[in-house]
Amino acid sequence: MITEFALEVLSEMARRERDRGAKPIAKALRVGHRRVQAAITDLRVEGLIETKQYYLGPGKFFKGIEITSIGRKILSIDGGLIEGSYRGSYLQQTQQNSSISYKANSINSKPNSETSSREARVEYYETEEDRQEAQRKHYARKQKEKDEQQSTRREQSMARRSESNAFNWSVTDSTFEFAEQMHGIWHIEPWSVTRSRFRFALATKRSEYGTTGDIELVMMRLYFSMIKHDTKLRDPEMVWKRFITGFGVLLEDAKRSMVTPDQVEEIKAKALKSQEWMDNV
Repeated sequence: MITEFALEVLSEMARRERDRGAKPIAKALRVGHRRVQAAITDLRVEGLIETKQYYLGPGKFFKGIEITSIGRKILSIDGGLIEGSYRGSYLQQTQQNSSISYKANSINSKPNSETSSREARVEYYETEEDRQEAQRKHYARKQKEKDEQQSTRREQSMARRSESNAFNWSVTDSTFEFAEQMHGIWHIEPWSVTRSRFRFALATKRSEYGTTGDIELVMMRLYFSMIKHDTKLRDPEMVWKRFITGFGVLLEDAKRSMVTPDQVEEIKAKALKSQEWMDNV
């Protein structure tokens, strides 16, 4: 049922083109915010106002309260005063048919399978500041969801990568391993390997030197053991670029470190046999 105060709120809305929310109207009428909010809810339920959404550009929308044709019928042509005769008949009609209401929805509102059995919730912004704050929260929520999805994919990739199968690592596997080792050094700033050109640089070096994941893993460990105490080296972009610059030297060091004691003895034995053969010639 529409009250006299609700119609007063409707009249105040008609006097302005924007800021039709509870806060600005409560300030104009010098009444409590909750009282105005209750009146706005009644006006919406009875179909005198509705919330519309306007497209302002890519990813930008604005929602505002608009007076419906029903609402305009009980307002005079100047948009401010309420017609007494129509108002009286309207109030009488709403009293007799209080169980019947008009549901006002956003132009883009469509109930899904979860809301089809109940009234869809209508949202609106009381001021431009509220709209901007809602938009900021929306983008922040989307960015958080995106970051969580990337983190999940990264963790899944890490789980699939095994050192026992390092020989068959792809370039992407090696870049994630590099990122994992870098993240273990506290003084190096956070780094997103997917936004860096490191993968392309490593692919070029792998093609040039014919390396595989197993020896690249050794190279990384040697490299990070050398820089882990250099607290002045904080830029992750500089860290990977230095790795690429010293790729050839690191490769030789890695090959030497990968020689086992048994292999050393085997090399010595071969050298001794070769020397004996030369002495007998």
